[in-house]
Amino acid sequence: MPGERKNMKEKNLTTQFRTTLITECRKNNILGFYYKIPDTKGLGGMRPFDSFLLMHSKFFAFEFKVKNRKATKVQSYFLDLVKKCGGVSYMVDENNYKMIINKIISIAILIKRMGSKMLETK
Repeated sequence: MPGERKNMKEKNLTTQFRTTLITECRKNNILGFYYKIPDTKGLGGMRPFDSFLLMHSKFFAFEFKVKNRKATKVQSYFLDLVKKCGGVSYMVDENNYKMIINKIISIAILIKRMGSKMLETK
C-alpha cells in the first residue's frame, strides 16, 4: 500500500528488507551471512552502519533511513570506507529497498557463475 510506506518506521524497513532479501536468496539458491548490528542507544557507542551482508566473498553494508532522513557524518564515513575497501554500501529507504535487493541478487548470481566457470577451467 502506498500510504503504508510513508508511515514505515526504520525498524519495520529493516525487517522488511531482511525478510525479502532472505526469501530472494533462498529462491536463487544463494548463500549469505546477514547480521543486524544491535542498537547502541544508551550504551555510549555509535555503530558504523545498521547491518551487513557477506555473500560470495563480497561485503555489503546497509544504513536504513525513513522519511528522507540522512546518514550522520560518522555513518557516511563508514559507508564510504566500505566502498574504498572494495565492498558495497547502500543507504536503504522505503522507496529503494526492493531495487537494492534486486541488485544484490544480480551481483550474487554473477559471482556464482564466475566462480563455477573458474572452477571448470582448473
